[in-house]
Amino acid sequence: ISNQLHVIPATILSSPIQVKNVNDITLFKNLLSSTIDINQLSFKATQSYLSVGPKDQKGFNVVIAFLREMSFAYHSFLPLHLRSFRVVIRNRHYTATTSDIYEDLVTLGHTITRT
Repeated sequence: ISNQLHVIPATILSSPIQVKNVNDITLFKNLLSSTIDINQLSFKATQSYLSVGPKDQKGFNVVIAFLREMSFAYHSFLPLHLRSFRVVIRNRHYTATTSDIYEDLVTLGHTITRT
């Protein structure tokens, strides 16, 4: 139908990861290439750190797991897909118990960190 909008979801870019004490960039890239396709990453080198920019969420998770396994010192901000959010429930009867709300949210696929 010609009058309907076709919405393409925006890709969520992951936070860049700053890796410290990388002396040999090519060796680092070769080690990293065993776990992820290098074309899915962007690299930028400065004097104090190497910035690794994953293209997507999966790439971010793979790079972080690699850095932890190899004991590299790194810094990154928590990406959007790992951040928690607050839920406010309206129009729910006041007699609804916390456990009922908890069960409803879990059945919808959410993870509860605090109640």
